[in-house]
Amino acid sequence: MANHNYLPVARYKLVLPNDTTNTNTNAKEEHYDKPSIQLVATRALCAGDDVTISYGKHCNRQVAGCYGFVPASNPHDYELVSLLEILQAAMDGGSLTTPSDDVDRIFSTVDQVARLGLPTTNLRLMPLGLDTDLWLALRVAMANWSSA
Repeated sequence: MANHNYLPVARYKLVLPNDTTNTNTNAKEEHYDKPSIQLVATRALCAGDDVTISYGKHCNRQVAGCYGFVPASNPHDYELVSLLEILQAAMDGGSLTTPSDDVDRIFSTVDQVARLGLPTTNLRLMPLGLDTDLWLALRVAMANWSSA
């Protein structure tokens, strides 16, 4: 049995019949007449070490749905958003206001941030904080918003 870890110590390997690519010199010389899947260590393990594999790069929603648990810390738990989406959500929620005749202001703000060379798309919205690119884009957007 192997548990999940984002830094695994083992992986699965497909072994085909009469596979001569097995480089494990400590293993008995075995020839298989049927394909098999083997769990192999990626580094030396000691007695008592946990054998772990990675279930893949999934957000918590996918991990919970597929594997039935939510990891305590998941570097892949984020949603990709654009600065435009964030600013529109802030306007819809009433946190960001603009006169009704100045609807284009949100688009010009995003354009100003982009002209500074900062990313405005594929920004990571994470449950436990802001991605550096998203934080920086928001800071510049809010500085431009309050100075106009």
